[in-house]
Amino acid sequence: ARRRGKAKEKARKDAIREEAAAAARVALEAEQALLQERTAREGEARAAQEAKREAKKEALEAASEAVAWAIEAAAAHVHAAQEAVRTQMRERRKLARRSAQGEKA
Repeated sequence: ARRRGKAKEKARKDAIREEAAAAARVALEAEQALLQERTAREGEARAAQEAKREAKKEALEAASEAVAWAIEAAAAHVHAAQEAVRTQMRERRKLARRSAQGEKA
């Protein structure tokens, strides 16, 4: 009877150990699943951040190009205005010469 009692006790302890091991396996699997999910989310966040950085970089390049075009256009406008002033001054000098020659005659 005593041996049977010890065998029962051993069987009960073994069953408890198996249940504990099974519970530990389930907990470990759940923890691994959470870790994988977090890793995936962090990867997505990193990818989104990289895309945002790339978009900012492209926007800055486009803005820089637009500024360069604006500067070029302004320079061309200034050049045209200077040319117009030169032409106007030439015309005034011609008229002044003609008018001076007319007074002499």
